[in-house]
Amino acid sequence: MKKRFVMLGIFVMLAVVLAGCQGTGSVWAASSETNDKIEADSWTFTAKHASGHTAKDFDFSSDQLAVFHIESTCREGEIFLVLTQGDAERAFDISGKFDGFVDTRDFEPGTVRVRLNLEEAYDVRVVLSWGV
Repeated sequence: MKKRFVMLGIFVMLAVVLAGCQGTGSVWAASSETNDKIEADSWTFTAKHASGHTAKDFDFSSDQLAVFHIESTCREGEIFLVLTQGDAERAFDISGKFDGFVDTRDFEPGTVRVRLNLEEAYDVRVVLSWGV
């Protein structure tokens, strides 16, 4: 019995260490075939199935914030995009199909945390772009 508790403790510590290594925060309750690709002016995230969240920090200029565009699709489930900078936070429901610009007036040039919250989302594709 004691060995089980020791093994469980080691497993929990390993999980905490591995979660801390992800840096920008990816927490999945369930996922399959997730992928993300970051380029100079875009972030593409895809998943066959996902529940949880993933977040990245990006440095934006005022010009880039002015043209922040989202194109997303998912067959079912919910996807929310959350932008955070200091005390400013905006959430956008981008479930189903979304193609458009979002209001970034509350944000200053600099680092913005971009977070995707997914709830039982299937066949997900989200492309965030800020090319000037």
